[in-house]
Amino acid sequence: MLVKVLGAAKEVGRSGFLVKDRTSILLDYGVLLHRQPDFPIHIRPRDVDGIVVTHAHLDHVGMTPIFFLRRGVPLYMTSTTYKLSKLLLHDMIKISGPNLPFGPEEVEAMDEAFYPLMYHEPVKIGEFEVELLNAGHIPGSSMIHLRGSKSILYTGDVNHIPTQLTTPAENELPEADLVITESTYATEDHPNRREEEQRLVDFAKEVVERGGTMLIPSFSVGRAQEV
Repeated sequence: MLVKVLGAAKEVGRSGFLVKDRTSILLDYGVLLHRQPDFPIHIRPRDVDGIVVTHAHLDHVGMTPIFFLRRGVPLYMTSTTYKLSKLLLHDMIKISGPNLPFGPEEVEAMDEAFYPLMYHEPVKIGEFEVELLNAGHIPGSSMIHLRGSKSILYTGDVNHIPTQLTTPAENELPEADLVITESTYATEDHPNRREEEQRLVDFAKEVVERGGTMLIPSFSVGRAQEV
């Protein structure tokens, strides 16, 4: 079994892993948004038997429409992830359309290839059995457990703390020969989440009580809705 990293390992964005045996499965395929978008390593659609997406943030799903320029590749994720993904992909096209190798037609073409999965609902993709587990990151987010000649657990982005939108990631996980995990904040010592939420509430009350207006910028799907 071969696992190929398709994105950049030292920056946020372009997440993508190609798992290849007799069957080839793509785990995420994201884009890194600068003034000019950065794309992952190119993979020919005919070389992929299925795509499994962990969640709707564009650094994990932003380049999947490229597989629907001519032929569709079977596409698996939760229904919530799919709905959010289409929303964000269309929004990205409005902002960065001239710099992208696909358009709204390809995003809509994904409908014909989409297979919705529930957590703990195994599905066969060629020689692999694929199962999604709750990742606790944003609504619909998943970890991917892949069973073939070897067992792989790909966590995507995970969160182990209860939030206003999600329950924590599952902590009783299957055994795996290989674990692929995110480490964006691995070296950060974050403050207590509940204490920070209370600080925000207290400050908002203070602003309102003195007749002010409070504006809270939020750049990410999930965080905006939680605020």
